[in-house]
Amino acid sequence: MKRLIALSVLLVFGSVAYADDINPTRTIAQCGVDTHQHLYRREPFSDSAKDLISIMANVGFKRSLLMPPPFAYNRPYTFDDPSMNPSLLQITQTYPESFGLVGGGGILNPWIHDVVETNKTVDNTELMKFQVAAETILAKGAKAFGEMATLHLSAYSRHPFISIPANHPLYLRLAKVAAEKGVPIDIHLEVVNRDVLKIPEDMRKHRGKKQGQNCFLTTAEGGHNPSQISNNIEDFKELLHYNYDIADQLGKPENARIVWSHVGWDNTGDMTVDLLRMMLKAHPNLYLSLKMLEKPGACQVIENRPLKGDGFIWPDWLALIKDYPGRFVLGGDVATSNPNRNTAANIAGTWALLNQLPQDTALQIACDNPKKIYNLN
Repeated sequence: MKRLIALSVLLVFGSVAYADDINPTRTIAQCGVDTHQHLYRREPFSDSAKDLISIMANVGFKRSLLMPPPFAYNRPYTFDDPSMNPSLLQITQTYPESFGLVGGGGILNPWIHDVVETNKTVDNTELMKFQVAAETILAKGAKAFGEMATLHLSAYSRHPFISIPANHPLYLRLAKVAAEKGVPIDIHLEVVNRDVLKIPEDMRKHRGKKQGQNCFLTTAEGGHNPSQISNNIEDFKELLHYNYDIADQLGKPENARIVWSHVGWDNTGDMTVDLLRMMLKAHPNLYLSLKMLEKPGACQVIENRPLKGDGFIWPDWLALIKDYPGRFVLGGDVATSNPNRNTAANIAGTWALLNQLPQDTALQIACDNPKKIYNLN
Protein backbone atom coordinates (compact mmCIF):
# COMPACT_ATOMS: atom_id res chain seq x y z
CA MET A 1 0.00 0.00 0.00
CA LYS A 2 2.89 2.41 0.73
CA ARG A 3 4.09 2.04 -2.83
CA LEU A 4 0.64 2.79 -4.21
CA ILE A 5 0.28 5.86 -2.04
CA ALA A 6 3.69 7.10 -3.07
CA LEU A 7 2.87 6.67 -6.73
CA SER A 8 -0.46 8.42 -6.27
CA VAL A 9 1.27 11.42 -4.74
CA LEU A 10 3.71 11.60 -7.65
CA LEU A 11 0.95 11.52 -10.23
CA VAL A 12 -1.62 13.67 -8.45
CA PHE A 13 0.69 16.57 -7.64
CA GLY A 14 2.62 16.54 -10.90
CA SER A 15 0.49 19.32 -12.43
CA VAL A 16 1.52 20.59 -15.84
CA ALA A 17 0.21 23.42 -18.00
CA TYR A 18 -0.93 22.30 -21.45
CA ALA A 19 -2.06 24.66 -24.18
CA ASP A 20 -5.20 22.87 -25.38
CA ASP A 21 -6.79 22.38 -21.97
CA ILE A 22 -9.07 24.84 -20.17
CA ASN A 23 -7.50 24.11 -16.78
CA PRO A 24 -3.81 25.12 -16.86
CA THR A 25 -3.06 23.19 -13.66
CA ARG A 26 -4.78 19.89 -14.46
CA THR A 27 -3.20 16.73 -13.11
CA ILE A 28 -2.97 13.11 -14.23
CA ALA A 29 -5.28 12.21 -11.36
CA GLN A 30 -7.91 14.43 -13.00
CA CYS A 31 -7.54 13.29 -16.61
CA GLY A 32 -5.37 10.15 -16.89
CA VAL A 33 -6.81 7.23 -18.88
CA ASP A 34 -5.70 3.60 -18.89
CA THR A 35 -6.67 2.46 -22.39
CA HIS A 36 -6.60 -1.32 -21.88
CA GLN A 37 -8.24 -3.02 -18.90
CA HIS A 38 -10.24 -6.20 -18.31
CA LEU A 39 -12.57 -7.21 -15.49
CA TYR A 40 -12.21 -10.59 -13.79
CA ARG A 41 -14.84 -12.89 -15.27
CA ARG A 42 -15.23 -15.30 -12.34
CA GLU A 43 -17.05 -12.80 -10.18
CA PRO A 44 -19.76 -10.26 -11.04
CA PHE A 45 -18.40 -7.43 -13.11
CA SER A 46 -20.05 -5.03 -10.69
CA ASP A 47 -17.64 -6.17 -7.95
CA SER A 48 -14.58 -6.03 -10.21
CA ALA A 49 -15.58 -2.57 -11.40
CA LYS A 50 -15.71 -1.23 -7.83
CA ASP A 51 -12.28 -2.72 -7.16
CA LEU A 52 -10.86 -1.06 -10.24
CA ILE A 53 -12.33 2.33 -9.35
CA SER A 54 -10.61 2.09 -5.96
CA ILE A 55 -7.29 1.11 -7.55
CA MET A 56 -7.53 3.98 -10.04
CA ALA A 57 -7.97 6.44 -7.18
CA ASN A 58 -5.00 4.99 -5.27
CA VAL A 59 -2.67 4.91 -8.26
CA GLY A 60 -3.75 8.35 -9.38
CA PHE A 61 -5.62 8.31 -12.70
CA LYS A 62 -9.21 9.05 -13.69
CA ARG A 63 -10.59 6.55 -16.19
CA SER A 64 -10.14 3.12 -17.80
CA LEU A 65 -11.28 1.66 -21.10
CA LEU A 66 -12.81 -1.78 -20.52
CA MET A 67 -12.74 -4.50 -23.13
CA PRO A 68 -13.15 -8.27 -23.47
CA PRO A 69 -9.94 -10.21 -24.09
CA PRO A 70 -9.44 -11.75 -27.54
CA PHE A 71 -11.50 -14.93 -27.34
CA ALA A 72 -11.02 -17.82 -29.72
CA TYR A 73 -14.68 -18.75 -29.36
CA ASN A 74 -17.76 -16.55 -29.23
CA ARG A 75 -18.33 -15.00 -25.80
CA PRO A 76 -20.76 -12.12 -26.41
CA TYR A 77 -21.80 -11.90 -22.75
CA THR A 78 -18.65 -9.96 -21.96
CA PHE A 79 -19.91 -7.17 -24.19
CA ASP A 80 -23.66 -6.70 -23.97
CA ASP A 81 -25.38 -9.89 -22.72
CA PRO A 82 -26.13 -9.65 -18.95
CA SER A 83 -27.11 -13.32 -18.53
CA MET A 84 -23.84 -14.31 -16.83
CA ASN A 85 -22.67 -10.95 -15.48
CA PRO A 86 -23.62 -7.32 -15.64
CA SER A 87 -22.08 -6.77 -19.08
CA LEU A 88 -19.26 -4.39 -19.91
CA LEU A 89 -21.83 -2.23 -21.66
CA GLN A 90 -23.90 -2.01 -18.47
CA ILE A 91 -20.83 -1.29 -16.34
CA THR A 92 -19.77 1.61 -18.57
CA GLN A 93 -23.31 2.97 -18.51
CA THR A 94 -23.39 2.75 -14.71
CA TYR A 95 -19.99 4.44 -14.25
CA PRO A 96 -19.58 6.73 -17.28
CA GLU A 97 -17.11 9.01 -15.48
CA SER A 98 -14.84 6.06 -14.68
CA PHE A 99 -15.09 3.77 -17.69
CA GLY A 100 -15.32 3.74 -21.47
CA LEU A 101 -16.24 0.76 -23.63
CA VAL A 102 -14.22 -1.15 -26.24
CA GLY A 103 -15.85 -4.11 -27.99
CA GLY A 104 -15.11 -6.92 -30.42
CA GLY A 105 -12.84 -9.32 -28.55
CA GLY A 106 -15.73 -11.62 -27.69
CA ILE A 107 -17.57 -11.34 -31.02
CA LEU A 108 -15.38 -10.21 -33.92
CA ASN A 109 -12.14 -11.92 -32.89
CA PRO A 110 -13.66 -15.41 -32.58
CA TRP A 111 -15.50 -14.79 -35.86
CA ILE A 112 -12.21 -14.26 -37.72
CA HIS A 113 -10.53 -17.06 -35.78
CA ASP A 114 -13.25 -19.55 -36.77
CA VAL A 115 -13.04 -18.54 -40.43
CA VAL A 116 -9.26 -19.07 -40.39
CA GLU A 117 -9.43 -22.38 -38.50
CA THR A 118 -12.09 -23.84 -40.81
CA ASN A 119 -10.61 -22.38 -44.03
CA LYS A 120 -13.97 -20.84 -44.75
CA THR A 121 -14.31 -18.87 -47.96
CA VAL A 122 -14.95 -15.18 -47.33
CA ASP A 123 -17.43 -13.86 -49.89
CA ASN A 124 -19.24 -10.52 -50.06
CA THR A 125 -22.10 -11.84 -47.93
CA GLU A 126 -19.68 -12.81 -45.16
CA LEU A 127 -17.93 -9.46 -45.37
CA MET A 128 -21.19 -7.55 -45.07
CA LYS A 129 -22.42 -9.64 -42.13
CA PHE A 130 -19.11 -8.99 -40.37
CA GLN A 131 -19.29 -5.28 -41.15
CA VAL A 132 -22.82 -5.02 -39.75
CA ALA A 133 -21.69 -6.75 -36.55
CA ALA A 134 -18.76 -4.33 -36.21
CA GLU A 135 -20.94 -1.27 -36.82
CA THR A 136 -23.48 -2.55 -34.28
CA ILE A 137 -20.76 -2.66 -31.63
CA LEU A 138 -19.96 1.00 -32.28
CA ALA A 139 -23.65 1.92 -32.32
CA LYS A 140 -23.96 0.52 -28.79
CA GLY A 141 -21.32 2.91 -27.52
CA ALA A 142 -17.91 1.31 -28.09
CA LYS A 143 -15.04 3.77 -28.52
CA ALA A 144 -12.86 1.25 -30.37
CA PHE A 145 -12.59 -2.35 -31.53
CA GLY A 146 -10.71 -4.65 -29.17
CA GLU A 147 -9.12 -6.57 -27.84
CA MET A 148 -8.39 -8.15 -31.19
CA ALA A 149 -5.50 -10.57 -31.76
CA THR A 150 -3.35 -11.59 -34.68
CA LEU A 151 -0.93 -13.70 -32.64
CA HIS A 152 -1.76 -14.63 -29.05
CA LEU A 153 0.44 -17.22 -27.34
CA SER A 154 -1.03 -19.71 -24.89
CA ALA A 155 0.64 -19.61 -21.47
CA TYR A 156 -1.60 -22.14 -19.65
CA SER A 157 -4.39 -24.64 -20.30
CA ARG A 158 -7.30 -22.14 -20.41
CA HIS A 159 -5.30 -19.57 -22.35
CA PRO A 160 -5.98 -19.74 -26.11
CA PHE A 161 -3.48 -19.85 -28.92
CA ILE A 162 -4.72 -17.56 -31.69
CA SER A 163 -3.02 -17.01 -35.03
CA ILE A 164 -4.79 -14.84 -37.62
CA PRO A 165 -3.04 -13.14 -40.56
CA ALA A 166 -3.33 -9.39 -40.03
CA ASN A 167 -4.05 -9.02 -43.75
CA HIS A 168 -6.99 -11.46 -43.63
CA PRO A 169 -10.02 -10.12 -45.59
CA LEU A 170 -12.09 -9.77 -42.41
CA TYR A 171 -9.30 -7.83 -40.69
CA LEU A 172 -9.04 -5.56 -43.70
CA ARG A 173 -12.81 -5.01 -43.60
CA LEU A 174 -12.53 -4.11 -39.90
CA ALA A 175 -9.75 -1.66 -40.77
CA LYS A 176 -12.04 -0.13 -43.41
CA VAL A 177 -14.91 0.30 -40.92
CA ALA A 178 -12.53 1.75 -38.35
CA ALA A 179 -11.17 4.29 -40.84
CA GLU A 180 -14.64 5.27 -42.02
CA LYS A 181 -15.95 5.69 -38.47
CA GLY A 182 -12.77 7.27 -37.12
CA VAL A 183 -12.17 4.75 -34.33
CA PRO A 184 -9.05 2.76 -33.41
CA ILE A 185 -8.45 -0.99 -33.36
CA ASP A 186 -6.66 -2.40 -30.29
CA ILE A 187 -4.54 -5.35 -31.47
CA HIS A 188 -2.64 -7.98 -29.50
CA LEU A 189 0.39 -8.96 -31.59
CA GLU A 190 3.18 -11.18 -30.34
CA VAL A 191 5.54 -10.04 -33.01
CA VAL A 192 7.68 -12.42 -35.07
CA ASN A 193 10.23 -10.37 -37.00
CA ARG A 194 12.22 -13.31 -38.36
CA ASP A 195 11.50 -16.06 -40.85
CA VAL A 196 10.41 -18.59 -38.22
CA LEU A 197 10.07 -18.54 -34.44
CA LYS A 198 10.85 -21.99 -33.05
CA ILE A 199 9.21 -23.28 -29.87
CA PRO A 200 10.66 -24.23 -27.46
CA GLU A 201 14.17 -23.41 -28.74
CA ASP A 202 13.68 -19.66 -29.17
CA MET A 203 11.50 -19.24 -26.07
CA ARG A 204 14.19 -20.03 -23.49
CA LYS A 205 16.48 -17.06 -24.10
CA HIS A 206 16.82 -13.79 -22.16
CA ARG A 207 13.96 -14.64 -19.80
CA GLY A 208 12.99 -13.62 -16.27
CA LYS A 209 12.87 -16.08 -13.39
CA LYS A 210 12.32 -18.98 -15.79
CA GLN A 211 15.48 -18.36 -17.80
CA GLY A 212 16.22 -21.51 -19.80
CA GLN A 213 12.64 -22.77 -19.54
CA ASN A 214 9.75 -22.55 -22.02
CA CYS A 215 6.52 -21.13 -20.65
CA PHE A 216 4.64 -21.55 -23.93
CA LEU A 217 4.15 -25.28 -24.31
CA THR A 218 3.62 -26.77 -27.74
CA THR A 219 0.91 -29.30 -28.54
CA ALA A 220 3.61 -32.01 -28.35
CA GLU A 221 4.33 -30.89 -24.78
CA GLY A 222 0.68 -30.82 -23.71
CA GLY A 223 0.07 -27.13 -24.51
CA HIS A 224 -1.70 -25.29 -27.31
CA ASN A 225 1.12 -23.62 -29.24
CA PRO A 226 2.65 -24.87 -32.49
CA SER A 227 6.35 -25.69 -32.73
CA GLN A 228 6.95 -23.01 -35.36
CA ILE A 229 5.41 -19.60 -36.07
CA SER A 230 6.12 -17.71 -39.26
CA ASN A 231 6.95 -14.03 -39.66
CA ASN A 232 3.91 -11.84 -39.00
CA ILE A 233 5.24 -8.28 -39.10
CA GLU A 234 4.82 -8.00 -42.87
CA ASP A 235 1.11 -8.86 -42.64
CA PHE A 236 0.76 -6.25 -39.89
CA LYS A 237 2.40 -3.62 -42.09
CA GLU A 238 -0.14 -4.42 -44.82
CA LEU A 239 -3.02 -3.89 -42.37
CA LEU A 240 -1.56 -0.56 -41.30
CA HIS A 241 -1.14 0.59 -44.90
CA TYR A 242 -4.70 -0.44 -45.79
CA ASN A 243 -6.21 1.34 -42.78
CA TYR A 244 -4.30 4.53 -43.60
CA ASP A 245 -5.09 4.42 -47.32
CA ILE A 246 -8.85 4.11 -46.67
CA ALA A 247 -8.80 7.11 -44.34
CA ASP A 248 -6.60 9.10 -46.73
CA GLN A 249 -8.98 8.42 -49.62
CA LEU A 250 -11.76 9.87 -47.48
CA GLY A 251 -9.67 12.99 -46.93
CA LYS A 252 -9.38 12.12 -43.24
CA PRO A 253 -5.97 10.49 -42.68
CA GLU A 254 -6.33 11.26 -38.96
CA ASN A 255 -9.14 8.68 -38.85
CA ALA A 256 -6.60 5.87 -39.27
CA ARG A 257 -5.58 4.57 -35.87
CA ILE A 258 -4.29 1.14 -34.89
CA VAL A 259 -3.08 0.59 -31.33
CA TRP A 260 -0.49 -2.14 -30.77
CA SER A 261 -1.19 -3.35 -27.25
CA HIS A 262 1.23 -4.70 -24.60
CA VAL A 263 4.29 -2.96 -26.01
CA GLY A 264 7.17 -3.39 -23.59
CA TRP A 265 5.91 -6.86 -22.61
CA ASP A 266 7.82 -8.98 -25.12
CA ASN A 267 7.48 -12.77 -25.23
CA THR A 268 9.21 -13.54 -28.53
CA GLY A 269 12.40 -11.49 -28.34
CA ASP A 270 11.53 -9.51 -31.48
CA MET A 271 9.80 -6.44 -29.96
CA THR A 272 12.94 -4.33 -29.98
CA VAL A 273 13.24 -0.56 -29.75
CA ASP A 274 14.75 -0.55 -33.25
CA LEU A 275 11.71 -2.34 -34.67
CA LEU A 276 9.27 -0.05 -32.85
CA ARG A 277 11.10 3.05 -34.07
CA MET A 278 11.05 1.78 -37.65
CA MET A 279 7.31 1.01 -37.41
CA LEU A 280 6.43 4.42 -35.94
CA LYS A 281 8.43 6.20 -38.63
CA ALA A 282 6.84 4.22 -41.47
CA HIS A 283 3.24 4.16 -40.23
CA PRO A 284 1.69 7.43 -38.98
CA ASN A 285 -1.47 5.56 -37.93
CA LEU A 286 0.37 3.25 -35.51
CA TYR A 287 0.10 3.89 -31.76
CA LEU A 288 1.77 1.94 -28.97
CA SER A 289 0.08 0.92 -25.71
CA LEU A 290 2.69 0.39 -22.99
CA LYS A 291 2.39 -2.41 -20.45
CA MET A 292 4.82 -2.87 -17.58
CA LEU A 293 3.24 -4.47 -14.48
CA GLU A 294 5.05 -4.46 -11.15
CA LYS A 295 7.89 -6.84 -12.05
CA PRO A 296 9.15 -8.56 -15.20
CA GLY A 297 7.14 -11.63 -16.16
CA ALA A 298 8.73 -14.99 -15.43
CA CYS A 299 9.11 -15.62 -19.16
CA GLN A 300 9.30 -12.03 -20.40
CA VAL A 301 12.28 -11.03 -22.57
CA ILE A 302 13.97 -8.75 -20.06
CA GLU A 303 16.22 -6.91 -22.50
CA ASN A 304 13.18 -5.48 -24.33
CA ARG A 305 11.49 -4.15 -21.20
CA PRO A 306 11.43 -0.31 -20.95
CA LEU A 307 12.60 -0.21 -17.33
CA LYS A 308 15.88 -1.55 -16.01
CA GLY A 309 16.15 -3.68 -12.90
CA ASP A 310 16.71 -0.56 -10.79
CA GLY A 311 13.40 0.90 -11.99
CA PHE A 312 14.91 3.55 -14.28
CA ILE A 313 14.09 3.75 -17.97
CA TRP A 314 16.60 2.58 -20.58
CA PRO A 315 18.03 5.52 -22.61
CA ASP A 316 16.89 4.09 -25.96
CA TRP A 317 13.30 3.73 -24.69
CA LEU A 318 13.36 7.27 -23.31
CA ALA A 319 14.60 8.59 -26.65
CA LEU A 320 11.88 6.68 -28.52
CA ILE A 321 9.09 8.06 -26.34
CA LYS A 322 10.46 11.62 -26.46
CA ASP A 323 10.78 11.42 -30.26
CA TYR A 324 7.16 10.20 -30.64
CA PRO A 325 5.29 11.52 -27.58
CA GLY A 326 1.96 11.66 -29.40
CA ARG A 327 2.01 7.98 -30.28
CA PHE A 328 2.00 6.34 -26.83
CA VAL A 329 -0.69 5.44 -24.29
CA LEU A 330 -0.76 3.24 -21.18
CA GLY A 331 -2.61 -0.08 -21.00
CA GLY A 332 -2.29 -2.01 -17.74
CA ASP A 333 -3.99 -5.18 -19.04
CA VAL A 334 -4.92 -6.66 -15.66
CA ALA A 335 -8.00 -8.77 -14.89
CA THR A 336 -9.05 -6.71 -11.87
CA SER A 337 -9.98 -8.76 -8.76
CA ASN A 338 -8.24 -11.89 -10.02
CA PRO A 339 -6.96 -13.46 -6.77
CA ASN A 340 -3.98 -14.93 -8.61
CA ARG A 341 -2.63 -11.51 -9.53
CA ASN A 342 -1.50 -8.56 -7.45
CA THR A 343 -3.65 -6.31 -9.58
CA ALA A 344 -3.18 -3.06 -7.68
CA ALA A 345 0.62 -3.28 -7.75
CA ASN A 346 0.65 -4.42 -11.35
CA ILE A 347 -1.47 -1.50 -12.54
CA ALA A 348 0.74 0.83 -10.51
CA GLY A 349 3.77 -0.75 -12.19
CA THR A 350 2.57 0.31 -15.62
CA TRP A 351 1.73 3.83 -14.49
CA ALA A 352 5.08 4.15 -12.68
CA LEU A 353 6.68 4.54 -16.11
CA LEU A 354 5.37 8.13 -16.19
CA ASN A 355 7.66 9.02 -13.30
CA GLN A 356 10.64 8.43 -15.62
CA LEU A 357 9.41 10.93 -18.23
CA PRO A 358 9.41 14.72 -18.52
CA GLN A 359 6.21 16.08 -16.97
CA ASP A 360 4.76 17.44 -20.19
CA THR A 361 5.38 14.10 -21.93
CA ALA A 362 3.83 12.17 -19.03
CA LEU A 363 0.73 14.33 -19.17
CA GLN A 364 0.44 13.95 -22.93
CA ILE A 365 0.65 10.15 -22.73
CA ALA A 366 -1.72 9.86 -19.77
CA CYS A 367 -4.34 12.40 -20.81
CA ASP A 368 -4.09 13.96 -24.25
CA ASN A 369 -3.24 10.93 -26.37
CA PRO A 370 -6.13 8.76 -25.09
CA LYS A 371 -8.55 11.65 -25.58
CA LYS A 372 -7.43 12.14 -29.18
CA ILE A 373 -7.05 8.50 -30.20
CA TYR A 374 -10.27 7.20 -28.60
CA ASN A 375 -12.46 10.28 -29.13
CA LEU A 376 -13.06 10.70 -25.41
CA ASN A 377 -15.07 13.60 -24.06
